[in-house]
Amino acid sequence: MPSLSVPHVGGQFHAQDEAGQYTFGHYGGPNTRVETRDSLGRTSGSFAYVDPEGDVQVRKYAAAPGSGFRVAASDLVEDTPAVAQVKSAHARAHEVAKLLAGNSAVTLV
Repeated sequence: MPSLSVPHVGGQFHAQDEAGQYTFGHYGGPNTRVETRDSLGRTSGSFAYVDPEGDVQVRKYAAAPGSGFRVAASDLVEDTPAVAQVKSAHARAHEVAKLLAGNSAVTLV
């Protein structure tokens, strides 16, 4: 894990092929990062760093065609009421769209 008290002792790596797959990373000192992409375009990775308060923060992420981008983090905050309301409305609209796509005879009033 990253550290401000330990001098930078680490390394880096990178590999890539003709199919577009790759992996790279670096580690040591106040931050670290790793990322991988496969031949289907799915990307995942993580990074960690020491924040201004001296705490290590970690982010993990993944992205893929058709499923979008997802992230998990050690210091994410809860949604505000406005954001929660918009997310809920979006989820309802998405469900209606799925219903309409599966049943063309449905009529909304």
